[in-house]
Amino acid sequence: HIFAATEHDLFFLNGVVHAQDRLWQMHSGRMLASGRLCEMVGSKALDLDRFLRQLGLRQLAEEDAQHLRDCGLPDSAEALRMMEAYAEGVNWYAFRCVKRKRLPLEFTLTGQSWEEWTPVHSLALIRFW
Repeated sequence: HIFAATEHDLFFLNGVVHAQDRLWQMHSGRMLASGRLCEMVGSKALDLDRFLRQLGLRQLAEEDAQHLRDCGLPDSAEALRMMEAYAEGVNWYAFRCVKRKRLPLEFTLTGQSWEEWTPVHSLALIRFW
């Protein structure tokens, strides 16, 4: 269970818990949704990367985030704040792992490093799944 005093804390802690349990899955999912799988597994994923880039999930996610910023609706602003708090929690945990040299083994095996999580990554995965 997650107990939080504020809504921000709730989404921050949810990000921490997701990162704690699923950091590699989150990283590989965002790479897949962004058409960057070749960076992890080499040229054998080139056709898939090309296809995913043609779908433009990352671009659509960036447009979604911009729409949430610009539309002026209270629910949109609230949704963006929730995603930002979630991303803060993910990054808090992930950068703590980086600092302690405790990223999941898959990062070392694939030569990957952690990149800051943003609401765009969450939106891209929502579009992908």
